[in-house]
Amino acid sequence: MQHVRDLKNLLQFFAGSNFYSVSVQEYKGSNCLSFEIDKSGFNMINAALLIGDALHNLKSALDILYFQTFNAATGMADHRTRFPIRNEREELIVGIDGGLKKKGLTDHSSAVQIFDLLLDIVKPYQAGNYPLWALHELNILDKHQLLIPVFDMMRVTEICFEDDKNNSFVDERAFIMDESCHHIKLGRKGKFTVKDKGNASTAILFNVGIPYENQSVIQALHEMSESVTRTIDAFGLLPSDWFIE
Repeated sequence: MQHVRDLKNLLQFFAGSNFYSVSVQEYKGSNCLSFEIDKSGFNMINAALLIGDALHNLKSALDILYFQTFNAATGMADHRTRFPIRNEREELIVGIDGGLKKKGLTDHSSAVQIFDLLLDIVKPYQAGNYPLWALHELNILDKHQLLIPVFDMMRVTEICFEDDKNNSFVDERAFIMDESCHHIKLGRKGKFTVKDKGNASTAILFNVGIPYENQSVIQALHEMSESVTRTIDAFGLLPSDWFIE
């Protein structure tokens, strides 16, 4: 969550900078707000590193949880003992069952309890628990490439206008734009100029072709974090005496 807070701070600092301008121009016969944006001041590399670290920490928490639980229950954890996540339920069943057979734990009651908890409660596969599945996939991608987000959305509020009679007013609406939209209909007739360009907030999204594509990075990290927390809570249903030395 510290990485998420750092990412928010990075966005807020950029939002408070002089990275955009707003003017009123005629576009296709209507008064429109015209936005000019300079994204060069936003450090995408830093954002990608924060995202990667947050993902790694979340996945590591699951791996440590699974290793310690499996070892406490069976005494047979090794360097291959990692939290199992698969694309489909059947793949998960085959993978866990195969691992138990190799260790001779098919009929081990504690190992079977862990197996049942994963299948029936945690459901770490795409259709059963999308945030955990996405966390796994994004971690794999982050090992080979920086997960550079897309700066794609801006929300501007409290823009102050002035008419040709020097009357000023603040528009209470929120104007939202993305890469495909640099002109937004104002919906007012007459001649106006922008007296104060208002307050901006920004969003960064995951790129196309990866889990959570075109969705807010911060919201996605929150969802994955909450899913990891629920998983840890679910493991609390297992017998506590496994962990008593």
